[in-house]
Amino acid sequence: MVSLVCGACSSTGGNGANTGGSTPSGTALVGFVTSAATASNGAIPTGTAIGTCGSAKYGWVSEMAHVSVTSARVRRHWAAFIKTDHGLAAKQMEAAGTIANLTIGSTDVPFDHPFGGDMSFDEHVDAPYRGLDQNLGNSGGNAPGVVHDELMTGLLPHPPGTVDVSTGTSWPIFAASTGSNIAPGFTPQAGDRVAVLGSWVVDCGHTDFHSELHSVTFMAYGHRVGAATVAHAFYNPYGVAQVFNPNPGLAGRVTDRSILSSPSTQDLPSYLTSEILRLAQGIDRQPIAPAVLEPNMESPTPWVVCAPPGTAGTHLAVSYDFSVRPGVQVGVHADQSDGCAVITTRLEASYRPSDAPGGTLCPTDWTWLSEHAFGEASTFGGTGNVPHNIPQVIIDQVKRFAPNLVGALSHRLFKPLLSVCFPVMTGRLGNLAPGVHSTQTSVTQILPFVGWVEVAWAK
Repeated sequence: MVSLVCGACSSTGGNGANTGGSTPSGTALVGFVTSAATASNGAIPTGTAIGTCGSAKYGWVSEMAHVSVTSARVRRHWAAFIKTDHGLAAKQMEAAGTIANLTIGSTDVPFDHPFGGDMSFDEHVDAPYRGLDQNLGNSGGNAPGVVHDELMTGLLPHPPGTVDVSTGTSWPIFAASTGSNIAPGFTPQAGDRVAVLGSWVVDCGHTDFHSELHSVTFMAYGHRVGAATVAHAFYNPYGVAQVFNPNPGLAGRVTDRSILSSPSTQDLPSYLTSEILRLAQGIDRQPIAPAVLEPNMESPTPWVVCAPPGTAGTHLAVSYDFSVRPGVQVGVHADQSDGCAVITTRLEASYRPSDAPGGTLCPTDWTWLSEHAFGEASTFGGTGNVPHNIPQVIIDQVKRFAPNLVGALSHRLFKPLLSVCFPVMTGRLGNLAPGVHSTQTSVTQILPFVGWVEVAWAK
């Protein structure tokens, strides 16, 4: 599909006169160009073996309460349904549907959530995207036709200067701050129509082993406002690579791809084994687990925002305002035939991601971790929840294979866990107003693109 830049954003007949039109009944307010999205997804496999996570019984981290760290088979929090041959662990898939059961900033695991707790919602997907709603466990998980979507709240657009993170701020306090002061209009609502591009994974932290789009890479979401549809959209620049490096200064350096292949960069079970040795040797004076980021580089297929069904007028009026990084192209094309605007948001070959700025170390007390992150059935439900005294479990395991390390390890391991926290995403957020047709490039913006679209029939 060719991307056309929208000028006055009204449609005319072949002789240049406005011919009028209406939006057909049943038209979704926000979605993808279905043919493009389903072609991008390709065939959706079903019946994938539960061993995708590495265990049919235990979840990520909770497994280590029952087997030694060195014997852990569940290597990643989120396992790929479809693996790729590039940096991202899972194929990016697209789905359009309706938002339900939305929560902001839910409790989560600090060391693989460097932008705060997750915004989570259920997406009741349209028929072409059925098959993404899988469960590999014996019970629980997604309802039929529902895919669970998650994104760290610090990656939602915030107005500049509203949320800061300073050295020494605990992760729970930092995470709570990322769920506040989200830019006006950029907090999704239950009932919103949504188009999502995200990594299609099995959540190995839950023993129902349900599918998710986690993390969300792109979102466009909106609802009816009067006689118009208003949609907001943004592209998340970063994914968590699910590997860790003991040097926190490398965590956000996404422009250096060698970090991912460094011998010091390891998945959690291997990293934890190495960290135990660093603590016992006094290299690290308290536990540290800096998560390594990687850049998102895949463009969404064209998406649509449609005037509300049943509305009509002489021409289709489309307004929009986007702020983009260099190398990102936005095109808007108004289609009078169905009352929709088709939007292309493309990362060109010239696009270069920014390293994540401003990372700092955030401590989290083990008591909080045990009670709020690992101890909650909502986080690690089913068989094999993590016990409440995690450092003691580690000490007991070390006693069995290296008792000579216990003395030096004990007085360091119980200190608060350090993880990396990054400042929230910000950008130029234009005020919603009819008649605006603006795309501005910002060399300092971290978000590849962020903006809004309004579509309505004009009389």
